Amino acid sequence: MLRYLSWIVSIPLALVAIDFAIVNEELVRLTLWPLDGAVVAPSFAVVFVSLLVGFLAGGLISWLSAGKHRRALRKERARGDQLQRDLDAARLHAADLEKRIAAADRAAGAAAAPPSDMRVMSLR
Repeated sequence: MLRYLSWIVSIPLALVAIDFAIVNEELVRLTLWPLDGAVVAPSFAVVFVSLLVGFLAGGLISWLSAGKHRRALRKERARGDQLQRDLDAARLHAADLEKRIAAADRAAGAAAAPPSDMRVMSLR
């Protein structure tokens, strides 16, 4: 659905841009005041280059302003990874301790068990 919406928006914009380029073919002379020299270009090229430069500048400013958030995200991911490793190590240690306790209980139970020829009486 989003793909079709993209085409529905992109095709008319491309047609408008092509029409703009065809209609605005006049050459314009661009000079930057403190610099010597000039550039002669079609007016549509000046508009398109200006839009491209503005788009790239906006993207760069947006990317730079989000840097602190990306840095915090990397830090939190590293912290989460470390906590996951610690949790896995703690689970392995707990499983090892449970095995040792079970082995100790079996050993203590075998030692405390009455001899097989002795009868155990219940008071119930």
